[in-house]
Amino acid sequence: MNYVFFDTECANCQRGEGKICSFGYVRTDEEFRILKKKDIIVNPDAPFLLGNAKNGEGIELAYPLARFRNSHRFPYYYEEIRHLLEDEDVVVVGFCIHQDIAFLDYTCHRYGFSLPSFSYVDLQKLDKEIYQTKDYRGLDTLIEEFGLAKFTYHRSDDDAMMTMEVFVKIVKENNLTLERLKKKYPGVSGESRALAQKLRERRKEKAKKRALAEKAKSLFLIKAVPSLSYYNPFFWNKKVFFRTSSLYRHLEYLLKNAERLLLKGITFVESPLQADIIVYDRGETIDKLREINKSAIYLLFNNFQKKIEK
Repeated sequence: MNYVFFDTECANCQRGEGKICSFGYVRTDEEFRILKKKDIIVNPDAPFLLGNAKNGEGIELAYPLARFRNSHRFPYYYEEIRHLLEDEDVVVVGFCIHQDIAFLDYTCHRYGFSLPSFSYVDLQKLDKEIYQTKDYRGLDTLIEEFGLAKFTYHRSDDDAMMTMEVFVKIVKENNLTLERLKKKYPGVSGESRALAQKLRERRKEKAKKRALAEKAKSLFLIKAVPSLSYYNPFFWNKKVFFRTSSLYRHLEYLLKNAERLLLKGITFVESPLQADIIVYDRGETIDKLREINKSAIYLLFNNFQKKIEK
């Protein structure tokens, strides 16, 4: 049996679509003796957007930009990567591997290929399971904690090498064989295509929510002056906040009836702290919200609708 540790880097990940620019791997035997280490440099056929949204700092490429641009596109390397990952004698290990599988899945789909089918172990999840940390730890943190040698970050084969070094340290420290690892920590392993399907569904759901959020913005732009002919003492001069689930589920109704609601003296607000009335749906937990705004009236959407229709 062999192990394959791999890592990918992307030119950009706009909309969660990672355009792979390098695929690096380290292949070892079952005693973790290195058989091969390679970084496959890929022309991503996409712009390089390397800024970090969290801290404003850019990512330093492991190679000159020209080397990526002068390399082959992903289709040239697909069979090499597929044979590597689908080898029946191989167990694949990655760090935060759902990201790499998502990038690989998108890139394969982009060029009309099937995602390679392989079993994997996620080292980041394994670390969290074994050491019961509050949050997931980064590879650089684990390298420092275990006193291991650093390589070049954002160079895929070096990141794969660091993944291997940490994996070896953890399994030896905890006396884990592969069989014992999978039996004791079943949540850290899986199948690439099953995971990819879950990730696709998650992206679709996120895209749907983004679209609803954009559409919901229009609700707060509708204007109408309250009219005494629509007077309802319960709603007159009241600020109303809709919980996200309630807002999205009943958005069509709210948009259709927004003017009438405004004529009744309602003002739509986007913060529960501003609200006199907070509307929620069945199944939602609002205990914490009640603590934040103790003076608000809390209404199920059905009850809100009944009061509106009076």
